[in-house]
Amino acid sequence: MTGPDDAPALPDAARWHEDPELWPLLAFEGGADEHGRPFDAAGEDLQQVLEDLIRQPEPVDIDFARYLLVHETPSQGHSWGFRHDIEIAAILVAEHRQVQDVRLLWDAIYRSSDTWGVVPHQLLYTAGVKRTWRYATDSATRKQHGGSRRLAPAARPRWKDLAGLREHPA
Repeated sequence: MTGPDDAPALPDAARWHEDPELWPLLAFEGGADEHGRPFDAAGEDLQQVLEDLIRQPEPVDIDFARYLLVHETPSQGHSWGFRHDIEIAAILVAEHRQVQDVRLLWDAIYRSSDTWGVVPHQLLYTAGVKRTWRYATDSATRKQHGGSRRLAPAARPRWKDLAGLREHPA
């Protein structure tokens, strides 16, 4: 007889950073269970990894953080209701304050009415308000991202509040 304790253990947080070949194990694989309910085959593993990473005091590798957010965003849209995993993934990306990540953060925040209402919009401006607006309204950036959608206004983030989000994401 097997149970949850018999499942293979996930690699520890440091191993994920060291070995990008493991990342596909966390890729979104949406489907439905036998009752027709949404199911993501990698969802539980992704959730565990996100919870482990948010507890680390240092920032996560930016490429890994982006990978996680790219796969958590469709997973959130595929599921019913809201899970804080997308908020954690967005925080892991936003803490790097890279202006080019505004589109990933935008997609996560505006994935659904649930994410729009819960994920802090201030994460869009972690690279700085003026810098983000210049980037988002630049015609080359709009063309690169396939349209002229503009960022919604949000209050200027306070860095101490963003640090608090990392410590207490839920």
